Amino acid sequence: TDPSFIIDLYTKWSTGTYEGTKITFIYDTMHHSTQRMAHAMAEGVRSEGVEVKMYFMHDDDKSDAVTDVLDSKAIFVGAPTMMNNPFPGIGDVMYYLNCLSFGNIETKKAVVFGSKGWAGGSARILAANLEGAGFEVVEQMELAVAGDLDGVHTCVTLGQPIVMLLVCTQI
Repeated sequence: TDPSFIIDLYTKWSTGTYEGTKITFIYDTMHHSTQRMAHAMAEGVRSEGVEVKMYFMHDDDKSDAVTDVLDSKAIFVGAPTMMNNPFPGIGDVMYYLNCLSFGNIETKKAVVFGSKGWAGGSARILAANLEGAGFEVVEQMELAVAGDLDGVHTCVTLGQPIVMLLVCTQI
């Protein structure tokens, strides 16, 4: 067996050497509002010709999500607010990202988003956690829970300038 394949992967992951412009979305949802936001933002990103990977933490494995984060140009992380904090289902993957210390390599961009019933707070906490893990948070968004069509449209249009930021800065 030739170990060079896995050694090459670890070299890319540890130095921030990426090919392509993939963006990974990681989210959890309580009443599907954050899920609608994630899919709308992903639509905006895809409309710019960028590859998107989607992970719903209720169904998908955190190790698969983090593996895609390793060779992504940017990530979008979303969770609804529950008792002024991010929904617990996103916690494991946030801990995992923090353990990987992305600040030691090229800074990855991140967008945080979530839905709220009252005061919110999820996006602010997710942003602080990602910054602590070495990400540069370039946008935060929280929308009130409901089928807000204007909010969903805003999510689609948010994905587009983020892609332009990534392309223009050539990260």
